Amino acid sequence: MTQRRTGAARRAAAGAASFLIAVAALVGCTPQERLVDGSTVVVELPDRLSSVNAGTGHGSTPANLAVAAATGGAFAIALPDGTIERDESFGRMEIVSDDPFAVRYVLDERATWSDGVPVTAADLLLEWAANSGAVNERGLDRADAIDSESGEPLPGLEDDAVFFDPAPNSPLRQASRTPQLVDDDDRAFTLIWDEPFADWEFALAPSVPAHVVAHLALDAEIATTDAAAAAAQRVADAILAVAAPAVAEPPADDSDASGASDASDASDDDVAGKRGTDDASAELASIARAWNTGFDLRGDGGTSDADPIFVSSGPYRVSSVSGGVATLVANREYRGDRRPGVETIELRAAGDPLESVHALGAGEVDVIAPAPSREILDALDALDGVEVVTGLDGMFEHLDFRFAKSRNGDIERPELRRAILSLLSSKSLLDAKDSGAPPGAVQRDSFVLAPGQRGYDAAVDGTAEARPEPQKASRVKRELADAGIVDPELCVLFDPANPRRSAEFEHVRATLSPAGIRVTDCSDPDWIEVIGDPGVWDAALFGWRATNPGVTGLSTRLHSTEGASNFSYYADDEVDRLLGELHAATDDGDRRDLLVAIDERLWDDAYGVPLYQYPALVAHTDAVSGVTPSPLPQGLLWNAWQWMPGSAR
Repeated sequence: MTQRRTGAARRAAAGAASFLIAVAALVGCTPQERLVDGSTVVVELPDRLSSVNAGTGHGSTPANLAVAAATGGAFAIALPDGTIERDESFGRMEIVSDDPFAVRYVLDERATWSDGVPVTAADLLLEWAANSGAVNERGLDRADAIDSESGEPLPGLEDDAVFFDPAPNSPLRQASRTPQLVDDDDRAFTLIWDEPFADWEFALAPSVPAHVVAHLALDAEIATTDAAAAAAQRVADAILAVAAPAVAEPPADDSDASGASDASDASDDDVAGKRGTDDASAELASIARAWNTGFDLRGDGGTSDADPIFVSSGPYRVSSVSGGVATLVANREYRGDRRPGVETIELRAAGDPLESVHALGAGEVDVIAPAPSREILDALDALDGVEVVTGLDGMFEHLDFRFAKSRNGDIERPELRRAILSLLSSKSLLDAKDSGAPPGAVQRDSFVLAPGQRGYDAAVDGTAEARPEPQKASRVKRELADAGIVDPELCVLFDPANPRRSAEFEHVRATLSPAGIRVTDCSDPDWIEVIGDPGVWDAALFGWRATNPGVTGLSTRLHSTEGASNFSYYADDEVDRLLGELHAATDDGDRRDLLVAIDERLWDDAYGVPLYQYPALVAHTDAVSGVTPSPLPQGLLWNAWQWMPGSAR
């Protein structure tokens, strides 16, 4: 359970943290008018709000993602344990065909933008176009199209070149076929995936309104509901004029699935996307540029409620951004089930962690989330009237091995990798003095699941036999000599500027040296730039962060040919096969079984050493209740609608 500590109870509490969030009493509660007029909560986020479109490549920052969670409507939301909870007050979704794999989304009549304009299929179509890459100019790469820091088009980019720039690894890239808009009232939408897709439930949610994009890109009038509807339709028309022809409407059930037309019968040109008229391409190019950068805040940002970029579909909306402070207010047009209790949330960027604690104690802020350290915990312990909630962050620390193109070659032998695993483990690191692990870090014994996540215990139990038993260094040294491995060297890559990684490196060296394994320093201030280079390291110390609750992202770091982040050069046909099955597994039980099988295979191959899950910490005053951390990118504001004001400010 998430741990909450306050006053004397905090001082007596143990320092261990866990992942599961105690939200059962809040999630799924009966909707009611909960808003307390005049209530205000001041919150610190990791950085400033810089864009109200967190779906772009440059805009997917922690603060932007947090605000998007509070201001955006969605068919489903991710809970901290990785499960998905649907929100049918926004809309319903169901699989309507297995071949082709198709999902129908039906927006609820309550789904409305904060300017009173209904959310429609045009908004969903825009989200698909922006994230799928299906309408982008063929052959145009991100590096050739836009500035990666700002999203602005590079000099020389043709005016009619269409290039949407979504956040990396968008799940909608798996849906390259043009969707179906299938009803008269513009609220139903069928998305046809390239193949069955495990993470379909959270893949689609409108990040920005189509009518506002039309206003920014095409100078469309949006002052009335009818005008806004016409503006949104211009966006839809521009997309459909450029997109590949849609496949035939999928059947209502699987009984007639064999009769549905398949995009595999289309020509390469059709699948890649046909070019529409010059006018349509020019309009869509303008729409793409507005989507990419039109919602970014310049300087201190907009200050007016009337600014159309602040239109939202969720429980909150941005009312102003001024002097580095972003203000969210309850969305009075919101009619869904996630109705908020706090009227105003002021967001500030966090600075020095100890200064944040001081500001909390002085009543200048109500909610902070500093990185846990003994100094921070002691400072919070000294405050009265402050509740500390601990949980787990989305990042886990690990030591990865090179399976090919290593610096010294020794680590490519499985005998050495297994020997290291028999000496070094998550438990051995966390039990060690001065290991570098932050207080509250939790032992992790899975490569693919986090502690507390559904399926984690099953994965750990299922891989027990595959994990090497702890051995004494003297025995490991003899076994290595018997295998012909004499004086092996392990050169470890890490960031020398990070004291935690330096301490972990020293622990690794002290643990392995008695077994005759020479651990040498391959640290590099530019480690992230060289981590993929061949011949640079044998093992690497760094962290992976979960960016969403899905399972398909594992291929990025584990697949032999499709793993863009497979820095280990790991290649295993069985793991590739299991990843393929996982990618298409739409049943929750099947996904868990496949994750356990992948985990077991990684342990058999001695892939590396999962070290620990990072802790998360939230501290808040009695001005607010219901605040809990989440390991997902939404961070503090993942459940802002569940917060309730406490004592008057």
